[in-house]
Amino acid sequence: MGLLVPYDGSALSKAALIRAEQFDAILDEGVTALTVIPESNRQYARDRGWIGPDETYTRAAVVANLERSVSAISPNAVFEFVTVGRSAPYGTIANRIRRYARDADVSILFLGSENAGRMVGS
Repeated sequence: MGLLVPYDGSALSKAALIRAEQFDAILDEGVTALTVIPESNRQYARDRGWIGPDETYTRAAVVANLERSVSAISPNAVFEFVTVGRSAPYGTIANRIRRYARDADVSILFLGSENAGRMVGS
């Protein structure tokens, strides 16, 4: 069990990571930040700030940049990533997050949203 944050580097996912860290201070279950990375999709990575405009796309560079971003917000969080195809169909990323959460038997999934701070049931 643990706390899971789907993380893409957006302001909302950063807020969710901060909230998960706060919950972990009480629950002591550990926080995992999970990013779903479309393979070899340079434009997707650039659009999300995972690599700079002049930086060469490599999976290693994307992973290193995301891991640094997570660590800067939540030094104790574990960073994990999974990959999907370059042009994954709509819903693929959400499905991979769901599968990861189910397989890892997470206790709470923290999603960044416009209503951050409110609790909802699934």
